[in-house]
Amino acid sequence: MAIEVAAGRMLASFVGAGLYTWTSVIGVVLGGMTLGNLAGGRIADRFDPRRALAVLLVAAALACAALPLVNFWAGRWVSWDVYSDESFPARVVKHVTAVFLLPSAALGLAGPLVAKLALDSGLPRGRTVGNVYAWGALGSIVGTFATGFYLISAVGLAGVCLGVGGALYLAGTALAPRAAAPWLAVSWPLLAGCIAGSAVTAERGVAKPVWIGGKLVLQERGYQSRLYADESDYSYIRVTEDLEKKTRYLLLDTLLHSVYMPDQPGILVYDYEKIYGAVTERYGRGREGLRTLFIGGGGYIFPRHVLARWHSSAVLVSEIDPAVTEANFAAFGLERSKAVVRGPGDAVTAGTPGKLEIHHLDARNHVEDLLRLKRAGAGAGGGASGGLEPFDFAYGDAFNDFCVPFHLVTVEFARMVKDLLRPETGIYLMNVIDIYDSGLFLGAIVSTLEEVFPHVYVLSDREGGPDAASKVRDTFVVIGALRELNLKDLGKGEGEAAFTGGLLEERQLEHLRRRSGGVVLTDDYAPVENLLAPVVRRRSRKLEQ
Repeated sequence: MAIEVAAGRMLASFVGAGLYTWTSVIGVVLGGMTLGNLAGGRIADRFDPRRALAVLLVAAALACAALPLVNFWAGRWVSWDVYSDESFPARVVKHVTAVFLLPSAALGLAGPLVAKLALDSGLPRGRTVGNVYAWGALGSIVGTFATGFYLISAVGLAGVCLGVGGALYLAGTALAPRAAAPWLAVSWPLLAGCIAGSAVTAERGVAKPVWIGGKLVLQERGYQSRLYADESDYSYIRVTEDLEKKTRYLLLDTLLHSVYMPDQPGILVYDYEKIYGAVTERYGRGREGLRTLFIGGGGYIFPRHVLARWHSSAVLVSEIDPAVTEANFAAFGLERSKAVVRGPGDAVTAGTPGKLEIHHLDARNHVEDLLRLKRAGAGAGGGASGGLEPFDFAYGDAFNDFCVPFHLVTVEFARMVKDLLRPETGIYLMNVIDIYDSGLFLGAIVSTLEEVFPHVYVLSDREGGPDAASKVRDTFVVIGALRELNLKDLGKGEGEAAFTGGLLEERQLEHLRRRSGGVVLTDDYAPVENLLAPVVRRRSRKLEQ
């Protein structure tokens, strides 16, 4: 179970951490265990179970210890360049199978041998079988909780694999030293091979094993300067720098999340950020401060922009990963003196004017906490808005094309956000990636927000607007508003950031509704991975070039 829990995080750097990934992990690991159990039963009937178990534990140890290196090379082998026409789910299954089928089978070999050893002890068979299952289940529970809540954070993914391998290695040699001795002799060349493989990987400039924060990480090369790296519970975080362009990049797993220019800290690079800025400028102009809520922090680029433009604003940010915030402090230009950081155990607050208030918890939990604060104030006679002044703007930016937190795009969540907005004037903006030609996810987002907001708009950051004949993915900003907005010539008004895209017309919105079948995303039905499958599949064909 320690390996299975670690598997989801190991794979995120290559195939994301969504439904397809976890489905494949569970299915492949169970498949490997099944094959191992079948083979282990036959081995138990033909050989001395104690000696055979010792040998197989050492073999399993080697398979587990080699996982980080195998995973890295599998990620390069099962690549978009090689399998450019296959579906995304097929690629995920292929990667998971290549990495985890053999270790799972090796671990599954031990079960029947342990059961036979126990039955040969002469104790009552029913009680013996019950004890074998119970202790196996208890070990799985301990491995799951220890890995998920502590080990990944403490020693990293490579540390978990090496630790499991080391424990199996010691158990095998202690169980039958003489039987394990030949494997000890064989294991040294295998270990040397792993070390040589790591050396070749580093020599070719592909990656190298390094220690980061006390954790062993296989770090990929390819950037002029790597300023910061960390492996958190949620992602592998890197801050790199292009020295020639004087530009820094924040990468979470394999995806470029934010761009920051130290010499021009206020500049907005991405067009969707410029759209955010233009809408905020048009409907926030003339005010000294705004109340804003950000769903997702990432590089904190736009929250910092709001604070720089409207100095007395209350800027609340929901960012689930504290390590992402620390990366911003360390290498991405976020000043600690301008931020207030609150953890899951801290009391929810209404915001601090002039400060970036960061809440390290899931955005949905944060929104629910804010609603409770609002209702608590209303119950105490605080008026319609209760103990929480409503927000002028809410911005959704916790999404990417690989994995979308489905609970942040449902109609139930949209209603929560609407309840936090200023009545009649509040605006909710969401960053969405999709291909207009397929439009499955984007159309579902439009239909979902139309269930909640009286006015829904979509802007594209593609020059000339989306093209039905284009197969290229695009970034869209979907807006839910409580009043009619004038978005004509957005980006051309006074103080508004210019961007290359434009507003989608009603006929284009109708095209999206038809393409998605009018699907409304709910907590019970939100198949975001399926809706985004065309985006990832077409990404593989490199049509963006």
